[in-house]
Amino acid sequence: MVSGCFSPSENQHAKRKSINQSPNNQTSLLTANLLVQRSEIRSFDYDKPSIAPGESLSAAIQVAITVDRDALLRQEFLYGADLQYSSHYTEELALFQQSMAIGHIPARFRIVGNELQLVADNKRLYASAVNHPEQLLSRYRILGQTEASAGTQTAPAKPATLTLSGANSGLILSEIFAGATVGSPRGSFTNPEAGKPPRDLWIRSFDYISEGNYLLQQTSVVMHDGTIAEFMESVFPRSTLNPGQDFEAFPMDPSHPTGADEGPVARYRM
Repeated sequence: MVSGCFSPSENQHAKRKSINQSPNNQTSLLTANLLVQRSEIRSFDYDKPSIAPGESLSAAIQVAITVDRDALLRQEFLYGADLQYSSHYTEELALFQQSMAIGHIPARFRIVGNELQLVADNKRLYASAVNHPEQLLSRYRILGQTEASAGTQTAPAKPATLTLSGANSGLILSEIFAGATVGSPRGSFTNPEAGKPPRDLWIRSFDYISEGNYLLQQTSVVMHDGTIAEFMESVFPRSTLNPGQDFEAFPMDPSHPTGADEGPVARYRM
């Protein structure tokens, strides 16, 4: 058995303290307050694929992440699922479908019973202010939770936490793969009609990048027809993409052939 774990280092704690004390803080909330408090990934047998993350025991990869509950629930995230490799062969292109950046879906977390759900914000897909049915993207099993505790003279305050399993995103991954291989309606990158529930899925790796609060999970999926697809799933706060202090806006003229007469816009014909 091989195991590994990571938690915020002393330098990260010092950075968090200095950011929180800054009077004009424009930094992402979760960059200042680390989303993941601790994570443990155990690999039992690399030669055997794991079973679905929703099961009680995985033969290959077990993921247990402890996150700041309030930081997770109070803001918007972006969910991405990029295709890495697959066994789907495209006759027209004479190659196997692989290396495709799908895009990102705005979403929010919520707690329902003993699971944490990542739910897509579908208002972007519908003109109606009331008719925009939600879509469940991922399920995480809640393995444990703690309440927040106030700080004392000898101990720092602690946030409320959730300890979670890895993500189970089988259905949305199937719909994304169908959109990439069969085609998708109305400009979407998913195909709910062709994307049927997969036969199986397993976690190949899991990682947390504190700089930007990226949750990264490599997931393999056996589709309903036996096709195998491998994805890199990512979840991170939308505020991670907020412009930084060094961001520079380039004015553009939409009626100009290259956007402007001079500057980077003209040079690169934006």
